Amino acid sequence: MISYVACAEHRLHARFWITGSARRTVPARRTVVLWDPAKTEGGRCSVDDLRRQFGPPVTPLDAPTGGVVLGYDTDVTSLPGPA
Repeated sequence: MISYVACAEHRLHARFWITGSARRTVPARRTVVLWDPAKTEGGRCSVDDLRRQFGPPVTPLDAPTGGVVLGYDTDVTSLPGPA
């Protein structure tokens, strides 16, 4: 499932109003957070902000466009201070 997110006060927040609520009730086994340096709408979090919020990623990868892919072995929306 892909969810729209926005950044506010250095924290990522999911916008579940775009996602069907039935899908939201099923936790993910893994989560991928894509950080795009060119993103301007919906606020902006840094990679350091995301690491503070979710902890160190299991799989950090550089994206070819200059962004970063942060892979987690858990559903980051279920962590304290959810996305």
